[in-house]
Amino acid sequence: MAQIDIFIEVLQSDGSEFSTAINAASLALATAGIEMVDFAVASTVGYYGSRLFADLCRYEENSRITQVTVVCLPASAAAKTDLAAVEDVTEVGGVPTDETLGARLLHTRLSSWLPSEKLFSLLRGGIQVAKVVHAELVFNLKKHVKSAER
Repeated sequence: MAQIDIFIEVLQSDGSEFSTAINAASLALATAGIEMVDFAVASTVGYYGSRLFADLCRYEENSRITQVTVVCLPASAAAKTDLAAVEDVTEVGGVPTDETLGARLLHTRLSSWLPSEKLFSLLRGGIQVAKVVHAELVFNLKKHVKSAER
């Protein structure tokens, strides 16, 4: 069994370090040609009142904004399910699964207590942001590979 250790040194930060570190490490592995089922993507989202904010800065992370960091595999087989299914699950008091969330969750980190209906909404928002980040990373990775082939 092989193991790859990755160490990341943050030289300057304005927030969302954990998400950025996951995205950088995952992209580095893909760029190095390490075979993976999919690459992990992370996002940090938070609620302030009824508004959802993504990619929180240091000030937003330190204020009273409830936040969650989501690490997932957005393009996995489980990701083909519609995210609206989470609302159906929460109405019957169930716990969302990878299939109902639309991505394979690898890790979540919640900053404070939150009612379950808001938590599921926050998770859904985090996964939507992660899917956008994933699409951008895939686009840029393909562009990088094409330019390296020339």
